[in-house]
Amino acid sequence: MIETHNNAKLKQYVCLFILLFVNFVFLIKYLGRVTEHNLPISIAAVAFYYSLWHFRNAYARMKINFNVVNYVLLIGFVSLSAFIFTKIDIHNLKVDRWSIITAFWDNYFKGEYVYYAKSFAGWYPGPMPFYFVIALPFMLLGELGYFSLLGVVVMFWIMKWQKMKPAEMTVFLLFIMLGCFYLWEVFSRSNILVNAALVLAVIIYFLQQKSFESLKTKLVVGVLIGLVMSTRNVFVIPFVILFLYALKAKIFNFAQALSIGAIALFVFAVTFVPFVVGFWDDFLLMNPFLIQSSVLIPFSWSFTCILVSAGLFLFCKKNLDVFFYSGLALFLTIIAHFAYQSIDHGLYGALFDSYADVGYFMLGMPFTLYYLFKANELVFD
Repeated sequence: MIETHNNAKLKQYVCLFILLFVNFVFLIKYLGRVTEHNLPISIAAVAFYYSLWHFRNAYARMKINFNVVNYVLLIGFVSLSAFIFTKIDIHNLKVDRWSIITAFWDNYFKGEYVYYAKSFAGWYPGPMPFYFVIALPFMLLGELGYFSLLGVVVMFWIMKWQKMKPAEMTVFLLFIMLGCFYLWEVFSRSNILVNAALVLAVIIYFLQQKSFESLKTKLVVGVLIGLVMSTRNVFVIPFVILFLYALKAKIFNFAQALSIGAIALFVFAVTFVPFVVGFWDDFLLMNPFLIQSSVLIPFSWSFTCILVSAGLFLFCKKNLDVFFYSGLALFLTIIAHFAYQSIDHGLYGALFDSYADVGYFMLGMPFTLYYLFKANELVFD
Protein backbone atom coordinates (compact mmCIF):
# COMPACT_ATOMS: atom_id res chain seq x y z
CA MET A 1 0.00 0.00 0.00
CA ILE A 2 2.93 2.36 0.79
CA GLU A 3 4.32 1.77 -2.69
CA THR A 4 0.92 2.65 -4.13
CA HIS A 5 0.86 5.88 -2.15
CA ASN A 6 4.39 6.74 -3.25
CA ASN A 7 3.57 6.06 -6.90
CA ALA A 8 0.44 8.18 -6.70
CA LYS A 9 2.38 11.00 -5.05
CA LEU A 10 5.08 10.88 -7.73
CA LYS A 11 2.40 11.11 -10.42
CA GLN A 12 0.85 14.03 -8.58
CA TYR A 13 4.17 15.85 -8.74
CA VAL A 14 4.37 15.13 -12.48
CA CYS A 15 0.86 16.57 -12.90
CA LEU A 16 1.77 19.60 -10.81
CA PHE A 17 4.91 20.14 -12.91
CA ILE A 18 2.84 19.99 -16.12
CA LEU A 19 0.36 22.56 -14.76
CA LEU A 20 3.13 24.90 -13.58
CA PHE A 21 5.05 24.48 -16.85
CA VAL A 22 2.02 25.24 -19.02
CA ASN A 23 1.16 28.30 -16.92
CA PHE A 24 4.75 29.50 -17.21
CA VAL A 25 4.72 29.08 -21.01
CA PHE A 26 1.53 31.15 -21.33
CA LEU A 27 2.81 33.80 -18.93
CA ILE A 28 6.26 34.19 -20.47
CA LYS A 29 4.75 34.46 -23.96
CA TYR A 30 1.87 36.85 -23.40
CA LEU A 31 3.41 39.02 -20.69
CA GLY A 32 6.33 39.51 -23.06
CA ARG A 33 3.97 41.52 -25.27
CA VAL A 34 3.29 44.09 -22.55
CA THR A 35 6.41 44.20 -20.34
CA GLU A 36 10.11 43.45 -20.49
CA HIS A 37 9.86 42.05 -16.96
CA ASN A 38 7.88 39.03 -18.09
CA LEU A 39 10.40 36.52 -16.69
CA PRO A 40 10.39 37.58 -13.00
CA ILE A 41 6.62 38.19 -13.08
CA SER A 42 6.06 34.74 -14.60
CA ILE A 43 8.24 33.09 -11.95
CA ALA A 44 6.38 34.91 -9.17
CA ALA A 45 3.00 33.97 -10.63
CA VAL A 46 3.99 30.30 -10.90
CA ALA A 47 5.25 30.38 -7.30
CA PHE A 48 1.85 31.71 -6.21
CA TYR A 49 0.14 29.00 -8.26
CA TYR A 50 2.28 26.37 -6.53
CA SER A 51 1.34 27.78 -3.11
CA LEU A 52 -2.34 27.13 -3.88
CA TRP A 53 -1.51 23.44 -3.99
CA HIS A 54 1.12 23.36 -1.22
CA PHE A 55 -1.17 24.90 1.40
CA ARG A 56 -4.36 23.14 0.30
CA ASN A 57 -4.69 21.20 3.56
CA ALA A 58 -4.50 24.42 5.57
CA TYR A 59 -7.42 25.86 3.65
CA ALA A 60 -9.51 22.78 4.45
CA ARG A 61 -9.17 23.47 8.17
CA MET A 62 -10.71 26.91 7.85
CA LYS A 63 -14.21 27.30 9.32
CA ILE A 64 -15.86 28.23 6.03
CA ASN A 65 -18.87 26.90 4.16
CA PHE A 66 -16.92 25.79 1.12
CA ASN A 67 -20.07 24.69 -0.73
CA VAL A 68 -21.24 28.30 -0.75
CA VAL A 69 -17.74 29.52 -1.63
CA ASN A 70 -17.60 27.21 -4.65
CA TYR A 71 -20.87 28.41 -6.12
CA VAL A 72 -19.89 32.03 -5.46
CA LEU A 73 -16.57 31.43 -7.23
CA LEU A 74 -18.22 29.77 -10.23
CA ILE A 75 -21.04 32.30 -10.62
CA GLY A 76 -18.69 35.21 -9.95
CA PHE A 77 -16.14 34.02 -12.50
CA VAL A 78 -18.77 33.46 -15.19
CA SER A 79 -20.41 36.82 -14.49
CA LEU A 80 -17.14 38.75 -14.48
CA SER A 81 -16.02 37.02 -17.66
CA ALA A 82 -19.33 37.87 -19.34
CA PHE A 83 -18.76 41.52 -18.43
CA ILE A 84 -15.19 41.46 -19.76
CA PHE A 85 -16.46 40.00 -23.04
CA THR A 86 -18.26 43.29 -23.61
CA LYS A 87 -14.96 45.16 -23.20
CA ILE A 88 -12.78 42.96 -25.42
CA ASP A 89 -13.55 43.31 -29.11
CA ILE A 90 -13.36 39.82 -30.55
CA HIS A 91 -12.19 41.24 -33.88
CA ASN A 92 -9.03 42.62 -32.26
CA LEU A 93 -7.89 39.18 -31.12
CA LYS A 94 -5.15 37.28 -32.93
CA VAL A 95 -6.55 33.92 -31.85
CA ASP A 96 -8.89 32.82 -34.62
CA ARG A 97 -10.78 29.81 -33.24
CA TRP A 98 -13.96 31.86 -32.96
CA SER A 99 -13.47 32.98 -36.56
CA ILE A 100 -13.01 29.40 -37.75
CA ILE A 101 -16.34 28.43 -36.17
CA THR A 102 -18.10 31.41 -37.73
CA ALA A 103 -16.57 30.79 -41.17
CA PHE A 104 -17.47 27.08 -41.01
CA TRP A 105 -21.16 27.81 -40.37
CA ASP A 106 -21.23 30.70 -42.82
CA ASN A 107 -20.14 28.30 -45.54
CA TYR A 108 -22.66 25.69 -44.43
CA PHE A 109 -25.63 28.06 -44.46
CA LYS A 110 -24.55 29.37 -47.87
CA GLY A 111 -24.51 25.82 -49.24
CA GLU A 112 -20.75 25.79 -49.69
CA TYR A 113 -18.24 23.14 -48.61
CA VAL A 114 -17.44 23.80 -44.95
CA TYR A 115 -13.77 22.77 -44.95
CA TYR A 116 -12.97 25.37 -47.61
CA ALA A 117 -13.91 28.05 -45.08
CA LYS A 118 -11.13 30.31 -43.84
CA SER A 119 -10.68 32.28 -40.64
CA PHE A 120 -9.61 35.92 -40.72
CA ALA A 121 -6.03 34.64 -40.33
CA GLY A 122 -6.35 32.41 -43.39
CA TRP A 123 -6.54 29.04 -41.59
CA TYR A 124 -8.86 26.23 -42.64
CA PRO A 125 -11.08 24.46 -40.04
CA GLY A 126 -9.11 21.69 -38.35
CA PRO A 127 -11.60 20.25 -35.84
CA MET A 128 -14.08 17.48 -36.59
CA PRO A 129 -17.78 18.19 -37.29
CA PHE A 130 -19.28 17.64 -33.83
CA TYR A 131 -16.97 20.35 -32.47
CA PHE A 132 -18.83 22.85 -34.65
CA VAL A 133 -22.24 21.41 -33.73
CA ILE A 134 -21.53 22.00 -30.02
CA ALA A 135 -20.35 25.53 -30.78
CA LEU A 136 -23.36 26.47 -32.93
CA PRO A 137 -25.75 27.55 -30.11
CA PHE A 138 -23.10 29.88 -28.68
CA MET A 139 -22.40 31.36 -32.11
CA LEU A 140 -26.12 31.99 -32.58
CA LEU A 141 -26.18 33.69 -29.18
CA GLY A 142 -23.56 36.07 -30.55
CA GLU A 143 -20.82 35.31 -28.00
CA LEU A 144 -18.54 32.29 -28.38
CA GLY A 145 -16.89 33.25 -25.11
CA TYR A 146 -19.71 31.41 -23.34
CA PHE A 147 -18.55 28.26 -25.12
CA SER A 148 -15.11 28.81 -23.56
CA LEU A 149 -16.70 29.35 -20.13
CA LEU A 150 -18.50 26.04 -20.48
CA GLY A 151 -15.12 24.44 -19.80
CA VAL A 152 -15.01 25.41 -16.12
CA VAL A 153 -18.71 24.59 -15.73
CA VAL A 154 -18.18 21.07 -17.11
CA MET A 155 -15.13 20.54 -14.88
CA PHE A 156 -17.13 21.75 -11.87
CA TRP A 157 -19.94 19.34 -12.74
CA ILE A 158 -17.49 16.44 -13.19
CA MET A 159 -15.96 16.94 -9.76
CA LYS A 160 -19.38 17.31 -8.14
CA TRP A 161 -20.39 14.08 -9.91
CA GLN A 162 -17.25 12.47 -8.47
CA LYS A 163 -18.13 13.74 -4.98
CA MET A 164 -15.05 15.90 -4.46
CA LYS A 165 -14.83 17.39 -0.97
CA PRO A 166 -15.99 21.05 -0.94
CA ALA A 167 -12.66 22.39 0.38
CA GLU A 168 -10.73 20.56 -2.33
CA MET A 169 -13.22 21.80 -4.89
CA THR A 170 -12.34 25.37 -3.91
CA VAL A 171 -8.65 24.77 -4.65
CA PHE A 172 -9.60 22.91 -7.84
CA LEU A 173 -11.67 25.85 -9.09
CA LEU A 174 -8.91 28.33 -8.20
CA PHE A 175 -6.43 26.19 -10.15
CA ILE A 176 -8.60 26.63 -13.23
CA MET A 177 -9.85 30.19 -12.74
CA LEU A 178 -6.45 31.64 -11.80
CA GLY A 179 -4.56 29.58 -14.34
CA CYS A 180 -3.14 31.79 -17.08
CA PHE A 181 -3.88 29.03 -19.59
CA TYR A 182 -7.60 29.16 -18.86
CA LEU A 183 -7.82 32.94 -18.59
CA TRP A 184 -6.22 33.07 -22.03
CA GLU A 185 -8.68 30.49 -23.33
CA VAL A 186 -11.73 32.35 -22.05
CA PHE A 187 -10.80 35.86 -23.14
CA SER A 188 -9.45 34.78 -26.52
CA ARG A 189 -12.67 32.78 -27.09
CA SER A 190 -10.73 29.56 -27.52
CA ASN A 191 -12.57 26.35 -26.62
CA ILE A 192 -10.13 23.46 -26.33
CA LEU A 193 -10.60 22.79 -22.62
CA VAL A 194 -14.35 22.25 -22.85
CA ASN A 195 -13.93 19.61 -25.56
CA ALA A 196 -11.23 17.86 -23.56
CA ALA A 197 -13.47 18.00 -20.47
CA LEU A 198 -16.24 16.24 -22.38
CA VAL A 199 -13.80 13.49 -23.37
CA LEU A 200 -12.80 13.21 -19.71
CA ALA A 201 -16.45 12.84 -18.68
CA VAL A 202 -17.02 10.06 -21.24
CA ILE A 203 -13.96 8.12 -20.03
CA ILE A 204 -15.10 8.45 -16.41
CA TYR A 205 -18.53 7.17 -17.42
CA PHE A 206 -16.94 4.26 -19.29
CA LEU A 207 -14.84 3.21 -16.29
CA GLN A 208 -17.82 3.37 -13.96
CA GLN A 209 -19.74 0.74 -15.91
CA LYS A 210 -20.02 -2.56 -14.06
CA SER A 211 -20.61 -4.60 -17.20
CA PHE A 212 -20.64 -4.19 -20.98
CA GLU A 213 -22.85 -7.19 -21.67
CA SER A 214 -26.07 -5.29 -22.37
CA LEU A 215 -26.71 -3.78 -25.79
CA LYS A 216 -27.92 -0.56 -24.16
CA THR A 217 -24.62 -0.01 -22.36
CA LYS A 218 -22.60 -0.69 -25.50
CA LEU A 219 -24.80 1.67 -27.52
CA VAL A 220 -24.63 4.52 -25.01
CA VAL A 221 -20.88 4.22 -24.53
CA GLY A 222 -20.23 3.81 -28.26
CA VAL A 223 -22.38 6.81 -29.19
CA LEU A 224 -20.70 9.01 -26.57
CA ILE A 225 -17.22 8.01 -27.71
CA GLY A 226 -18.13 8.57 -31.36
CA LEU A 227 -19.48 12.05 -30.65
CA VAL A 228 -16.55 13.31 -28.57
CA MET A 229 -14.09 11.75 -31.01
CA SER A 230 -15.74 13.97 -33.63
CA THR A 231 -14.29 17.07 -31.98
CA ARG A 232 -10.52 16.70 -32.37
CA ASN A 233 -8.64 13.73 -33.80
CA VAL A 234 -5.92 13.95 -31.15
CA PHE A 235 -8.42 12.51 -28.66
CA VAL A 236 -7.77 9.12 -30.22
CA ILE A 237 -4.81 9.00 -27.81
CA PRO A 238 -6.73 8.74 -24.50
CA PHE A 239 -9.22 6.31 -26.07
CA VAL A 240 -6.43 4.03 -27.30
CA ILE A 241 -5.00 4.00 -23.78
CA LEU A 242 -8.46 3.40 -22.34
CA PHE A 243 -9.36 0.48 -24.63
CA LEU A 244 -6.03 -1.30 -24.26
CA TYR A 245 -6.12 -0.89 -20.47
CA ALA A 246 -9.74 -2.08 -20.33
CA LEU A 247 -8.78 -5.22 -22.26
CA LYS A 248 -5.78 -5.83 -20.01
CA ALA A 249 -7.85 -5.29 -16.84
CA LYS A 250 -10.69 -7.44 -18.28
CA ILE A 251 -13.18 -4.58 -17.89
CA PHE A 252 -14.59 -5.81 -21.18
CA ASN A 253 -13.66 -8.60 -23.57
CA PHE A 254 -12.41 -8.37 -27.13
CA ALA A 255 -15.86 -8.91 -28.67
CA GLN A 256 -17.36 -6.15 -26.53
CA ALA A 257 -14.46 -3.86 -27.44
CA LEU A 258 -15.11 -4.50 -31.13
CA SER A 259 -18.83 -3.82 -30.72
CA ILE A 260 -18.29 -0.51 -28.89
CA GLY A 261 -15.53 0.46 -31.32
CA ALA A 262 -17.77 -0.26 -34.32
CA ILE A 263 -20.63 1.79 -32.85
CA ALA A 264 -18.24 4.66 -32.07
CA LEU A 265 -16.76 4.56 -35.58
CA PHE A 266 -20.23 4.53 -37.14
CA VAL A 267 -21.39 7.53 -35.07
CA PHE A 268 -18.12 9.32 -35.83
CA ALA A 269 -18.67 8.79 -39.57
CA VAL A 270 -22.33 9.87 -39.37
CA THR A 271 -21.32 13.27 -37.93
CA PHE A 272 -19.59 14.02 -41.24
CA VAL A 273 -22.61 13.21 -43.41
CA PRO A 274 -24.46 16.59 -43.22
CA PHE A 275 -21.28 18.40 -44.20
CA VAL A 276 -19.93 16.05 -46.87
CA VAL A 277 -23.04 15.06 -48.87
CA GLY A 278 -22.66 16.66 -52.29
CA PHE A 279 -19.02 17.53 -51.61
CA TRP A 280 -17.28 14.15 -51.66
CA ASP A 281 -14.59 15.19 -54.14
CA ASP A 282 -13.95 18.32 -52.09
CA PHE A 283 -13.74 16.23 -48.92
CA LEU A 284 -10.96 14.13 -50.47
CA LEU A 285 -9.02 17.30 -51.25
CA MET A 286 -9.64 19.17 -47.99
CA ASN A 287 -10.65 17.55 -44.71
CA PRO A 288 -9.77 17.88 -41.02
CA PHE A 289 -7.35 14.94 -41.13
CA LEU A 290 -5.24 16.65 -43.79
CA ILE A 291 -5.56 20.05 -42.15
CA GLN A 292 -4.46 18.81 -38.72
CA SER A 293 -1.46 16.98 -40.17
CA SER A 294 -0.31 20.25 -41.72
CA VAL A 295 -0.95 22.41 -38.62
CA LEU A 296 -0.05 20.26 -35.62
CA ILE A 297 2.59 17.74 -36.69
CA PRO A 298 3.05 15.59 -39.83
CA PHE A 299 1.28 12.24 -40.03
CA SER A 300 4.51 10.33 -39.38
CA TRP A 301 5.03 12.25 -36.14
CA SER A 302 1.37 11.84 -35.17
CA PHE A 303 1.49 8.11 -35.81
CA THR A 304 4.62 7.82 -33.67
CA CYS A 305 2.94 9.75 -30.85
CA ILE A 306 -0.07 7.41 -31.01
CA LEU A 307 2.17 4.32 -30.92
CA VAL A 308 4.18 5.64 -27.97
CA SER A 309 1.00 6.68 -26.16
CA ALA A 310 -0.55 3.26 -26.78
CA GLY A 311 2.39 1.70 -24.94
CA LEU A 312 1.56 3.70 -21.83
CA PHE A 313 -1.40 1.43 -21.10
CA LEU A 314 1.15 -1.10 -19.83
CA PHE A 315 1.83 1.21 -16.87
CA CYS A 316 -1.85 1.54 -15.95
CA LYS A 317 -2.43 -0.50 -12.79
CA LYS A 318 -5.80 0.97 -11.82
CA ASN A 319 -8.58 3.01 -13.43
CA LEU A 320 -7.20 6.32 -12.17
CA ASP A 321 -3.95 5.71 -14.05
CA VAL A 322 -5.80 6.05 -17.35
CA PHE A 323 -6.28 9.76 -16.63
CA PHE A 324 -2.67 10.32 -15.62
CA TYR A 325 -1.21 8.67 -18.70
CA SER A 326 -3.78 10.29 -20.99
CA GLY A 327 -2.81 13.73 -19.69
CA LEU A 328 0.88 12.86 -19.94
CA ALA A 329 0.53 11.51 -23.49
CA LEU A 330 -1.34 14.61 -24.69
CA PHE A 331 1.24 16.87 -23.01
CA LEU A 332 4.12 15.02 -24.69
CA THR A 333 2.31 15.18 -28.04
CA ILE A 334 2.18 18.97 -27.82
CA ILE A 335 5.82 19.01 -26.76
CA ALA A 336 6.46 17.10 -30.02
CA HIS A 337 4.47 19.81 -31.83
CA PHE A 338 6.78 22.44 -30.31
CA ALA A 339 9.86 20.39 -31.15
CA TYR A 340 8.77 20.03 -34.77
CA GLN A 341 8.11 23.76 -35.14
CA SER A 342 11.35 24.60 -33.31
CA ILE A 343 13.33 22.56 -35.83
CA ASP A 344 11.96 24.75 -38.63
CA HIS A 345 11.70 28.13 -36.87
CA GLY A 346 13.83 27.92 -33.73
CA LEU A 347 12.50 27.79 -30.17
CA TYR A 348 11.97 31.56 -30.05
CA GLY A 349 10.01 31.52 -33.30
CA ALA A 350 7.96 28.52 -32.23
CA LEU A 351 6.92 30.20 -28.98
CA PHE A 352 6.97 33.96 -29.44
CA ASP A 353 6.19 34.11 -33.16
CA SER A 354 3.39 31.53 -32.68
CA TYR A 355 4.58 28.95 -35.19
CA ALA A 356 3.61 26.51 -32.42
CA ASP A 357 0.19 26.91 -30.80
CA VAL A 358 0.44 27.03 -27.00
CA GLY A 359 -3.35 26.66 -26.85
CA TYR A 360 -2.96 22.97 -27.67
CA PHE A 361 -1.54 22.42 -24.17
CA MET A 362 -5.17 22.71 -23.05
CA LEU A 363 -5.90 19.29 -24.56
CA GLY A 364 -4.48 17.43 -21.59
CA MET A 365 -5.33 19.85 -18.80
CA PRO A 366 -8.64 18.24 -17.68
CA PHE A 367 -6.96 14.82 -17.36
CA THR A 368 -3.99 16.26 -15.48
CA LEU A 369 -6.18 18.27 -13.11
CA TYR A 370 -8.50 15.33 -12.53
CA TYR A 371 -5.66 12.99 -11.58
CA LEU A 372 -3.92 15.60 -9.43
CA PHE A 373 -6.96 16.01 -7.19
CA LYS A 374 -8.44 12.49 -7.34
CA ALA A 375 -5.10 10.96 -6.34
CA ASN A 376 -5.54 12.66 -2.95
CA GLU A 377 -7.75 9.68 -2.12
CA LEU A 378 -4.58 7.56 -2.27
CA VAL A 379 -2.02 10.00 -0.91
CA PHE A 380 -2.10 11.03 2.71
CA ASP A 381 0.03 14.09 3.44
